[in-house]
Amino acid sequence: MKQSALICLILTALLLLVSASGCALLSDQRSPKPLTAVGGIVELVPGADDTAAFAAAVAALPPAGGTLRLGAGTLKLESAVVPPQVELHVLAGAMIQVGKQLQIDGALQAGSYQVFDGPGQVTGKVKVREVLPQWFGAKGDGCSDDTRPLQQAANLAQYSEGRTLRISQGRYLFTGNLYIRCNVECLGTLVQQLEVDQARSRIGNFTYVPSHAVRKSFRVIIANDQPQIALQADPFLGLKAGDFQLPTFRQIPLADGSGQIDLQEGGTFHLFSTDFFSSRNNQYGDQWYDKTESSMLVSGRGDFYPELMYSYLPPPEAPEWNAETLYAKGDYCSFEGKLHKATWPSGPGATFSHKYRGEVALGPSSPTPGTTIYKFTFADGTRDCIRTWREVNLTVHYQPPQAPLTINGLAIEVQVDNPQDEVLRLENGAALSVFRSNVTFNKLKVFCNNPKATLSALVNNNGCCNVTYNDAYISGATHHGLGYNFLNGTASLLTFNNCVSINCRDGIAGRCNKDVTIEGGFYNRIDDHYGMNYTIRNVKIHAMGTTIPGYCTPAADLSAWRFVPTTAFAFSGGNLFIENCQIYNPSGILASRGDIGDLFGEIVMQNLTVHAERQVTLLDMSVSQNFDYAHAVRVPNKVVLENIRKTGTGGFLFSSNLDKRPDAPRFEVMMRNVEPIASITCGNPMVFDSCLFKDAKFQLGEAQFRFCTFDGSTSGLEKFVSPQSTANRNSPF
Repeated sequence: MKQSALICLILTALLLLVSASGCALLSDQRSPKPLTAVGGIVELVPGADDTAAFAAAVAALPPAGGTLRLGAGTLKLESAVVPPQVELHVLAGAMIQVGKQLQIDGALQAGSYQVFDGPGQVTGKVKVREVLPQWFGAKGDGCSDDTRPLQQAANLAQYSEGRTLRISQGRYLFTGNLYIRCNVECLGTLVQQLEVDQARSRIGNFTYVPSHAVRKSFRVIIANDQPQIALQADPFLGLKAGDFQLPTFRQIPLADGSGQIDLQEGGTFHLFSTDFFSSRNNQYGDQWYDKTESSMLVSGRGDFYPELMYSYLPPPEAPEWNAETLYAKGDYCSFEGKLHKATWPSGPGATFSHKYRGEVALGPSSPTPGTTIYKFTFADGTRDCIRTWREVNLTVHYQPPQAPLTINGLAIEVQVDNPQDEVLRLENGAALSVFRSNVTFNKLKVFCNNPKATLSALVNNNGCCNVTYNDAYISGATHHGLGYNFLNGTASLLTFNNCVSINCRDGIAGRCNKDVTIEGGFYNRIDDHYGMNYTIRNVKIHAMGTTIPGYCTPAADLSAWRFVPTTAFAFSGGNLFIENCQIYNPSGILASRGDIGDLFGEIVMQNLTVHAERQVTLLDMSVSQNFDYAHAVRVPNKVVLENIRKTGTGGFLFSSNLDKRPDAPRFEVMMRNVEPIASITCGNPMVFDSCLFKDAKFQLGEAQFRFCTFDGSTSGLEKFVSPQSTANRNSPF
């Protein structure tokens, strides 16, 4: 008895001595050989009550801090905190099973192995340079589902000291949305496995070609730290196209009436008006173009950039809806105290004619909620529907300033489960979506190598400002009708430097984007349905796009899907500058989009070399007869085409087709050092300076010729000069 007491006394004295020197040793009776304690370190191995032991270990460290070292085994923690002055060192073979929450505000030291397990969350402002998905159990073997480990690691990295997620070499399968709010260093590849829903093939939008959906739509999302804030629209009514300063930016009322907010420098705002400016309702579908755009606040005075593309005026007065009134697209009416705008004809005698399916009597349609969707059946029995009215309103969202993010080396491979091994038009959403402003991507890679999976999109930039892509490689969005490698919507200040975007319908495309710069690189077609201030320099364009023979006709044949030459640039909107480009195998260089018709501001193309063994349309401003624009078509202030040369057989063609829009104002076209020109159709004033015409045909209104050269036959210049004088190479002008 005395001996036992003596032993206890000695052990107690030793423990007090160790504690006094800043060291502690905590272990369970089941661990006969605990780790050796050294100065400032507490070594902890699993025991009977790990949560309590963990707290005791933290408390045993010196006030100035120390290291909590975890040995082999699984430590079960319900809830615990690692304070800022403590370093958590997890050795290989150790595991922390988190029941609810582990908050780490101190440093974390661990290798590339699993550290955390359990249903709980690991949070805190952890002091590490990089967070590894392996800490949460990521395998990177291309077979295991790494969605949760990737997301847990990204969440921890968001608030970490280095704010960086590091993805090491390997293939990481993900099967759900991944939200990234941190920097990324990626050496491996994320694999998006899409499963085709064979039961959800459909024929819609007045086409004859089925589209397939995926069973589950998911992607990598570069997200905002906090949700957008909805603002009341009244302070923004009255803004006009070209404005670059808010009338007020302080104490803006919140949309829900809960308070007010001051807008800050570096924040972004998004305007969305259902008072659409154009409609492309026709036999190809039911679609309209809303006024929508994004800009960034660039000063504390309410200045913003880019300037506005549209005007957001107070809603006009409109009479009450009347069933006996025939409304055209774009007409207004008042219904139950709210303003509505007609997206389709409505009223006595209103009809819809389809080129292949016959005519339908639409008749009057009221703007009553729930009845604006008008269902009808064509003469051939095909059923469809249209939306006849839209309630007019303005929505404003604000995103406070976002810390810049840098994404290095991110790679996403899209795999498609297609057991039937057939060509599918697959509406997949995207593989990567960017909703956050102030993001830089370096060496991004997103691709699909399955030639029979014609994807609708790969990379999506939406509602964001100041996003840059350096040396990106994007390939595989080959869906005909969609098929966008880069799909941009309501984005501003986008920059693409030396990117490769090929094997697709459109290399870069979108709607309502402002101040886009494309510098260097190699692309398929570049397209914007309605953009403003585009600059394209030093690029190579491989002008090949996808097609389905007979698309939108009863003769449609999906099995004959293929690539064909297309227009290098398709653009509607204002201010387009294209310089120092090489263009290969195009059918045309620039075409204004026929579904909108607008091409305004200044259009400049200079120092281009076009390589093709065919005639190539230099500029086509034709207006489609299949579209009802519901607005007065806008035209450029000036068009300048300078130093444009073609190799191979055939010459350049040019068409403005102003006879099809007689209400459009006139504008001047200047061509300088363009060769060879084969055909010109234009009723506008034209100036030709130092151009070469070869076997040329003219349909001109007004024209001036300076130092031009004519080769071969010439027709259509009788009003300017006698036919005999154009037979020699020297210009008579």
